[in-house]
Formats: sequence, C-alpha cells, structure tokens
Amino acid sequence: MDRGGDFGDHHRRGAPFPVFPFRFVDDRLEGLNKAQKHFVRMGPRNILIVQDQLRQIATALGVPRERLPKSVHMLPRAGRP
Repeated sequence: MDRGGDFGDHHRRGAPFPVFPFRFVDDRLEGLNKAQKHFVRMGPRNILIVQDQLRQIATALGVPRERLPKSVHMLPRAGRP
C-alpha cells in the first residue's frame, strides 16, 4: 500500500481522527470496489468470520442455504494474475 496525501487533512474535514488515504500498489487490488477493499484490509481470517455471520443472518431471515454464495478468498495467490 502506498500512503499518500495530506495527513493533516482531517482538521479541515472535521474528522475526529487522522485520515490516512492510501492506494494499493497492485492495480488488481486498486480496481476492487470499496467493500472488497475493506475485506482485503481486514485479512482472510476476519473475512471468513464476517461471511459466516452474514450467512447466519441470511438464514435467520429465511434465505435458503442453497441460495447463499460460497466463501470466496479475495486475494490473488502470489505469482498468479
């Protein structure tokens, strides 16, 4: 990740904490949508935890298990496009 930008910018925007903008060096990761980027930053273990919780919520709401997507690992493997 390449951190850039004005680190003091949070004062102008009124944020109660510093805002550290960054972009992924890998264009494949930079091209992900915001939710996918958030998952990447969370790490694989936490992604699986969140996905499991979402499945439990969907099941409790009556969504049949066969309609739920399978777990997907978001990060490309090293050496693969």
